Amino acid sequence: MSSITETTHRRILASAERVFARHGYRKTSMDDIAQDALVAKGSVYLAAPSKRALFLVSLDRRLTVLADALAGSRAKSLEDRLFEQLERMCRLVSGDPLVLGVARADRHARLPEQAHERLTKGLRMPLLAVLQDAVRQGQLRRDLDLEEVAAILVELVLGAIVSDLAAPSREHRWETLATALLEGLGT
Repeated sequence: MSSITETTHRRILASAERVFARHGYRKTSMDDIAQDALVAKGSVYLAAPSKRALFLVSLDRRLTVLADALAGSRAKSLEDRLFEQLERMCRLVSGDPLVLGVARADRHARLPEQAHERLTKGLRMPLLAVLQDAVRQGQLRRDLDLEEVAAILVELVLGAIVSDLAAPSREHRWETLATALLEGLGT
């Protein structure tokens, strides 16, 4: 059985991210990725067994970058931390063509089934950390299903991105959303 070097593997993954971001899942072929990576098509299949698998690996890599960028908050109040996370999340998702493509895809886009699920889970984790910290500090009720609250926030963010509510001129809407949410969830 043949193998590829770690350098070639990384190059193929980077090419896959670029090509999927540029053309989307449906219009990307393994040949496109091989051409971009300057490798034989067989090498692409050694990096991942299918286009679907390569797409999901590419998405996971982008979500890891986003999660790192979302980690930590300098804001002191829960409202400010939540607002900061929502605003940052919108900016980061909107600025990443591969992730944005998944966020905007409807059920007819023929993305791998797990793509949207991985996106929402990747975005939920940083929000969940903020919410858990708020419960520990007594800023949110302990009886809340924080997973569900984080999931709702992520769907609001994705909905805002799709409907273009995340434009910088609409920043006050995030502040209003964060304030209204905290009033309903507060201790």
